[in-house]
Amino acid sequence: VPPSDNDIELIRSHPDGTFGLYCNLLLYTGLRREEALALTYDDIDFLNKTISVSKVVVFDGNIPSVRDSAKSDAGSRIVPLLAPAESILAAAEEKSGLLFPGKNGLMKKGEFDKGFNKYKAASGISCTSHQLRHYFASLCFEAELKENDVKDLMGHSNIALTHEVYTHISKRRKKESTEMLNRFLSAKSITA
Repeated sequence: VPPSDNDIELIRSHPDGTFGLYCNLLLYTGLRREEALALTYDDIDFLNKTISVSKVVVFDGNIPSVRDSAKSDAGSRIVPLLAPAESILAAAEEKSGLLFPGKNGLMKKGEFDKGFNKYKAASGISCTSHQLRHYFASLCFEAELKENDVKDLMGHSNIALTHEVYTHISKRRKKESTEMLNRFLSAKSITA
């Protein structure tokens, strides 16, 4: 389930700091949390407007480490650097090293949880990292991208995963459309 429209607006209006950047990056790239936490500024090609995703952070309890291969063979990929994410990255104070560093290098799981919860409380959002990933899938659906292209952008290992996401989005949209039509008909019958 994608985040609510309210959460999206709150994230857009709170782009500052580590977790403002984190949430906006997930909104506009569809990256997994583990992929985003492994990103460095060297992975971002501002000239060609792309992000190279080739590693993930894995946690052993609270301790992070980087694994060079992503979640699957499909996980290593190039994703577009869309304009909203590019402008936030360009405004970031730090332009080298990890995008989301911890106090001593990689962000520990406890640091991530504490920082993300603090951002959620300050911004008012209630969504999860995974829901932000689903928002990107919704954008792809609304832009009418082909399922196979979305499979590659999302790093899905097979088209069945992408199809499942698209089917879920399609069902949600049909329900919303039905509700809109019922509201329209209700308003029309009241004024007629």
